[in-house]
Amino acid sequence: MDGGLNLLLLLFILGFVAEFLDAVFGFGYGTFLTPVLILLNLPVIEVVPAILFSSIGASIATAIAFQVHGNVNFSFSDDSKMVIALSISGMIGAVTAILLFYTLVSITPILIQAYVGLTVLLLGILVIVEFKIAFSWRKIVVLGGVAAINKGLTGGGYTPLVAGGQILSGREASQSIGCTTVSKAVVSITAVTLYILLGRLIFDVYFIFYTIFLFGGAVIAAPLGSYFVKRTEGRQQSRIIGVATIFLGALTLIKAIALFSWF
Repeated sequence: MDGGLNLLLLLFILGFVAEFLDAVFGFGYGTFLTPVLILLNLPVIEVVPAILFSSIGASIATAIAFQVHGNVNFSFSDDSKMVIALSISGMIGAVTAILLFYTLVSITPILIQAYVGLTVLLLGILVIVEFKIAFSWRKIVVLGGVAAINKGLTGGGYTPLVAGGQILSGREASQSIGCTTVSKAVVSITAVTLYILLGRLIFDVYFIFYTIFLFGGAVIAAPLGSYFVKRTEGRQQSRIIGVATIFLGALTLIKAIALFSWF
């Protein structure tokens, strides 16, 4: 019993840390949690659905906190347009990814992971050197779709890619993370719905407890992370996001290379 309670407490803490990092630095909620929970020897078949479900609630809580603290404005503004564009392209990307995953068995997960690692790594470098690209809604739609495909195929990498891409187009870091958070919830809901229809989710007692405690920690972290963003200078935050993105990209790439060496 004590071991079970300790695990649930650890999940609560990990949910808190993952959402705080995601809200403040665009670190990636699932990108952080998935490898950590797998390293704890928790079954992937229960961990991944729990992360997806808790990510939906965590993203909504963070979006509300960002709105309350004035980090974004979702009321008929460019932020709301950004969310709509990313959500629509993200839904299409999520559906595409899952259909690809289950129909094209020739896809090599290791190669996809290496591709995501290289993409995120390059994006982080561009953010650090303050490289700018001309903003266009077409580019944003493509970015959201590609990021959603990456998330559907690999389970992570959405936040660093989408938030980093918006920063490169000249948007503020807080606005970029806020809009990404909402669109990520839509993408997650789409993915979860498809997985349910495909019968890939197992709703057992472990899944329920994992989800509840991860979500509990994330909800508490949401307003704290939003307040921290409010107190942080935009340029400094962008650089931190760049460093975090480089780290995530390098880590993903190294993991892919390590897996490839086994073959």
